[in-house]
Amino acid sequence: MSNLNRTTGQDGCRSTVQVNCRFIGISFLERLSLTLHESCKLSKVKFSDQLMAEVREVEEPSSRFDEMLPFWEVMCSEFTSFYEWLDRVIEQPV
Repeated sequence: MSNLNRTTGQDGCRSTVQVNCRFIGISFLERLSLTLHESCKLSKVKFSDQLMAEVREVEEPSSRFDEMLPFWEVMCSEFTSFYEWLDRVIEQPV
């Protein structure tokens, strides 16, 4: 069980909400799906096939690193967008 302290209402009162949830499944803009655990651990992370198809692959990469770099950049960008969205959701009053 987790306790969430959030400011609610226009009067700025604090309230504690008890959440009995060990994990939730999240689909973010149909581009990223994952399971978020109460410990903030991520699991079952999957990027959509459509997103991966949009990645610009390097022609004739000189190493495995060069080959994978565009995919890593896209994945990092998607995680950044996800965490920015999650921050906005958490900051919204209940």
